[in-house]
Amino acid sequence: MSCEPVVYESALGFIEVANEELGASARQERFQTTSIIACVFYLDRLGDAASALQLTPDSISQQCAMSLPIVKSAFEHFRLQFVDAEKIWKHCLEVSRSRSVELPYLTADITSFVKTRASSRTSIKKEEIGFVYQRNNLSPAPRTGHPWAID
Repeated sequence: MSCEPVVYESALGFIEVANEELGASARQERFQTTSIIACVFYLDRLGDAASALQLTPDSISQQCAMSLPIVKSAFEHFRLQFVDAEKIWKHCLEVSRSRSVELPYLTADITSFVKTRASSRTSIKKEEIGFVYQRNNLSPAPRTGHPWAID
């Protein structure tokens, strides 16, 4: 199935319809709400941090082993999946510590840098070739160990 980013309610509707079709065709597979990968995070002060730490989208992309279009979208305050937001936060925090550069908005508390609510963009960036997130670069967030964990 080819899926594109949607709001949560649409994802729930898709799961319901898909599961009915799978059942009607006597297939055993079913989608669960845990199949949804939420891309609701953004990095509040990434541009400021990158400037203070002398980081570029290219350097962050390489050091975090992430797609450059995703990193560039983070600089524009588009939404990210948790795994990517966490990688960038950890990298910036590590560079900050190694260079002894203290930034009040970049602390060991992930919520100082990674945000979920904003008056800014609330979508995933779409380019000419499609969304910056593709099936091959989506990863579920860990179920525990962070402020937005399910468990």
